[in-house]
Amino acid sequence: MKNGRTISATALAAIFALFQAVAVASAGNSTLATAGTYKYSAAAAVKINCASAKRLVRRAGFSRVRTIECEAPVYTYRGVKNGWDRKVFVNAITGRVSYYGHYGH
Repeated sequence: MKNGRTISATALAAIFALFQAVAVASAGNSTLATAGTYKYSAAAAVKINCASAKRLVRRAGFSRVRTIECEAPVYTYRGVKNGWDRKVFVNAITGRVSYYGHYGH
C-alpha cells in the first residue's frame, strides 16, 4: 500500500472473469450455455442427460421422483425425502443435486 497500488478482491475477480471470457472466445465456441455465473460450451452442457439426472436424484435418497422440466443447464424434478415433498434440481453439467423446502411453497 506504499504506492497506493492494491487490487481489491472484486477487481481481481473481474479480471479473472475477463480472462475466462477471452479464453472461451478464442477457443472458437460460438454457442455457450450458462449455469449460474459460469458459461460452458454447448458440448459441455450435454454431460448428463435427463434420465441420468433422474437416477442421480434417486441415489440422493429421493423416492417417487417425477420430472418437471428437462431443459439444460438445470433439470427440475419433484421427489419425496424424509416424508417431505421437495423440488429437486440437477446441474446438467456437474451433476450436483440440490433441493429446497416443500414443493409449491
